Amino acid sequence: ITDKVIKNYRLCDRYFHNRVVEWEEGNFIATSIIRELITENLARGFPWWHNFTHAVRSKELFKFVSYEKQGLNQMVKNAQWDEQAQKLFVKACHQALLQIYGKLYGRSREGEYTQIVRENERIRSGLIRCQNSEDFRLFMTANFWSKAGNISILADYWEELMPLTTKPDNWKLARDLALLSLASYK
Repeated sequence: ITDKVIKNYRLCDRYFHNRVVEWEEGNFIATSIIRELITENLARGFPWWHNFTHAVRSKELFKFVSYEKQGLNQMVKNAQWDEQAQKLFVKACHQALLQIYGKLYGRSREGEYTQIVRENERIRSGLIRCQNSEDFRLFMTANFWSKAGNISILADYWEELMPLTTKPDNWKLARDLALLSLASYK
């Protein structure tokens, strides 16, 4: 076990807990889906966020994962990453989400419901539907980043980030990171 694995496990232990949920028919313990995913990945020698796509493959699962948004956000900030480009990719996606949400808020009138939940589902389902590197690259460039506008992190670090979207072997890894970005955005 490496120091990186130990640190990431300790962070996981700090940020993700099972919780007691009070319900009309009695209480129950809600286990952390994310804690299970992270500890399994660390035990198998994968990055802590590996196969995140599986954790959010349905609308219902994404809703459960969203309850752990705070912990995911802290993991993104504090975990040790295999490559700096992976963390930068998540930050670029966070910036894109900020800009997309800002545009949605700007178009809504006072008192109107802003369609953030609908936009999240559009992004999540679009990423899940990507079946190959070309689909993923098209979604990220034409449907996500272009919708956000100018993303300074992407512009500043494009040489480090482009292999994640252009190298055919990296598309599943980048899709996991994009979905992690969506689930961890505060």
